[in-house]
Amino acid sequence: GEAGITNCAVAWNGAQAGPGGSGGPGGPGLPYGSYPDGPPGINGPDGTAADGLSGGPVVQAPFFYTTNNGSITITGYTGPGVALTIPETINGLPVTSIEGAFLNCASLTSVTIPNSVTSIGTAAFMGCAGLTNVTIPNSVKNIGDDAFDDCTSLTDVMIPNSVTNMGYEAFQYCSSLTALYFQGNAPSLGYGVFYGDNTATVYYLPGTTGWGTTYDGLPTAVWNLSGPQVSPLPATGVSTNSATLNAMVNPNGWPTAAWFQ
Repeated sequence: GEAGITNCAVAWNGAQAGPGGSGGPGGPGLPYGSYPDGPPGINGPDGTAADGLSGGPVVQAPFFYTTNNGSITITGYTGPGVALTIPETINGLPVTSIEGAFLNCASLTSVTIPNSVTSIGTAAFMGCAGLTNVTIPNSVKNIGDDAFDDCTSLTDVMIPNSVTNMGYEAFQYCSSLTALYFQGNAPSLGYGVFYGDNTATVYYLPGTTGWGTTYDGLPTAVWNLSGPQVSPLPATGVSTNSATLNAMVNPNGWPTAAWFQ
């Protein structure tokens, strides 16, 4: 990697495979006229390491991946951290899933997931302690078990309306998380999705369903997209160039702005 940039050396399923096992015994010989069946055949030769690797992940720098039914699952990454845009295709095939690919990639700070991805799978970004921003597209239906577990620098996440399931401990111990913005109905949840996210609030749009006063233990609030709201705010400590506003910051998902008159 570049000087001062740490590469993320990760391969979820391993980059190598051992030799194949011995071949099974041959079948009985076919009868020929009145002759009895022949003896069993001998065992086939051992497979080679290359044979074993053929079913495992393939390397297309800086990614490890597997192919299934014409689509790509990224399973590992060895490139530099910092900001990353995941490709929509590899070797002409769509990238549809991410499984454990960035596990403990502490130097990753930002990631953009392409519109081809439908599943952010198990431990996809688990332990990415430096991750501050993730862009999840409206193609993703599943956020899997431990997908963003222990991403301690994430402060807010936008969940698109395509997401219908969030797995076991998907955002557990994201200790800096303050806001999750849901664009659709409440997804089904595994156990402890937001465990340890003690300062987070869930925001949801008017007209969506499945929401209560809490969501997996987190407080909820309506996310108002109609525009910033103007209201008079009391202030203390007013001087010619500063004042303290006695109000919540970002109460409806909008940044707070103030002026004096």
